[in-house]
Amino acid sequence: MTRWRRSSIDFRAAVIVDSSIIVALILNEPTTAWIADTLKRHSAEPRRMSWVNVAESALGANRFKPGAGAALEPILRDLETDLLVPDFEVVRLVAFARVEYRINFGDCFAYAHAQILRESLLTLDADFLTTDLPRVLHPAA
Repeated sequence: MTRWRRSSIDFRAAVIVDSSIIVALILNEPTTAWIADTLKRHSAEPRRMSWVNVAESALGANRFKPGAGAALEPILRDLETDLLVPDFEVVRLVAFARVEYRINFGDCFAYAHAQILRESLLTLDADFLTTDLPRVLHPAA
């Protein structure tokens, strides 16, 4: 786990950040106000994100605006995001989520980390509302 804020693991409940959130922040989409409000309401909770979703965020931002992915690292630093390395338990749940919920490959990693760590998932992707995650932070939720 890459740590930009804390020097040891913080076991308080945390929020898993989906790539849709980071792309929206990079592109300054209309949902930015909702994201900022949600992050403020959960400011005491550490933020975590899979390295796979970090790469997905860069790809997504660059797809909509070439070069926009350059803002990725500063945003993750500002959010004090802990970066999670997938392991075989994550891979097992990625495969399960892909078959069970038909969510895209990157989303499967956000799902797996949220499920394993039993943490809330912050996302703009409504597909997560159909999963068995106990807590999805989404504008429609």
